[in-house]
Amino acid sequence: ATTLSGTAFATSFAPLAATWLILHHGWRTAYIVLGLGPTSIVLVLALLFFHSRADHRHGSGASAGAGPALDGMTAQEGLRSPTFYKLLFGTFIAYTVMVAALIHMIPMLSASGLDPIAAAFVAFTLGPTTVLGKIICGLLVNRVPGHVLCATMLALPIVTFAALMTPSDSTTLRILEVTPLGM
Repeated sequence: ATTLSGTAFATSFAPLAATWLILHHGWRTAYIVLGLGPTSIVLVLALLFFHSRADHRHGSGASAGAGPALDGMTAQEGLRSPTFYKLLFGTFIAYTVMVAALIHMIPMLSASGLDPIAAAFVAFTLGPTTVLGKIICGLLVNRVPGHVLCATMLALPIVTFAALMTPSDSTTLRILEVTPLGM
C-alpha cells in the first residue's frame, strides 16, 4: 500500500504548488513548471536507478534462462471474459470521476467561499487521506469480501460530493467533507 502512495503525495503538493505558481507567476508558467518539474525528476531517477534483471544479466555476460511458468488466463481468454470488461469500465469511470473532482476541487471550494490558499490547503489533505485509505484497504483486503470493500470504497466519494453542494467557508468543515474522497 505504501509503495503506491507516490500519487497520493503528488495529490498533496500539486494543488499548493499550482496555486502558489499561478498567484505569483501566472498560469502559463505554472503549467510549464508543473509539467517539466516532475518529469525531469522522474526521468533522472529512472535513468539512474531503474534497471531490470535482464539488464544486469546482459551486462555480466550470463545467459538469460527461461522464467518460471505462469498460470492463469491467456490474453485472448482475458479479452473474452465479461469480468475483464466490468473491471475495465468500472475502473475507467471511477478514475474519471476522481480526476474530474481533483481538477475542479480548488475552483469548487473557492466558489463556496474559501480563498484560493485555503482551498489549496483543503485539496492538500487529500494526499494523506489517500495514503490512509490505501493502508486501510490493504489491511481489509483479506478480511472483507472483495465486492463489499470495493463497493464501500467507491461509494465514499458520494459523501464528499453531497457535502460539497452545501455552501460553507469553514476550512475545517471542508477538510472533513473532502476526507472520504481520499479514501
